[in-house]
Amino acid sequence: DWLLERENGQTQIYHKREIGDRKPLRQGDTGLAPLLLYRVALSEKGRQDGFMLRAEKVGEVERPEFLRFSEKAFAAKVLDDKNARIYRRRDIILVDPDTPPIEDEDCLFSGDPNASSGAHSLLGCLIRSTPTLWIIRQYAVKGERDLSKADYPNAWPIVGRYHRR
Repeated sequence: DWLLERENGQTQIYHKREIGDRKPLRQGDTGLAPLLLYRVALSEKGRQDGFMLRAEKVGEVERPEFLRFSEKAFAAKVLDDKNARIYRRRDIILVDPDTPPIEDEDCLFSGDPNASSGAHSLLGCLIRSTPTLWIIRQYAVKGERDLSKADYPNAWPIVGRYHRR
C-alpha cells in the first residue's frame, strides 16, 4: 500500500495533468523551477572585502539541468573585486549548499544569511581545512587567508556562474 500510495486500500492521485494543461516551452526554457536570486549588499562598515548575503529573494535566474534535484541551490551577485578575472563584480554565481565543499574548488564562505543583518560572505578557492579553519585563496589577492569556521560555518560550492554581460 505504501509503494502504491494507497491509504486505507484506496489509491491517491497526486499529479493529474491534462494534455491541454501543459504550456509550450520557449527556446532556452528548461521547464525547471528557477533559482532564487538572493539579495546582496556592500560589506559592513569596517570590512575591507566580501559582501553581505541575505536570505531575501530579489529575483530569479534560470536553473541549469544539473541543479534539478538540489533543493537549496540559489544564486547571488558578486559585489567585491577580490576574485577579479575569475569572478567580476555583478557576475551571478550559482551556489549549491547540498554539495559538500572539496579542496581546490571555489566556495562561498558565509555565516547564516537568515540573521537579521545577513551574513558577511567571501568568495574564494578552498585550499584546505582544519577542524577550526578554512584556508582559502582569493584570485586577486596574494597568499592564503585563514577563515574561522566559527565566523564562516558554511562553505557552499560555486557550481556555475552567469557573466554580467
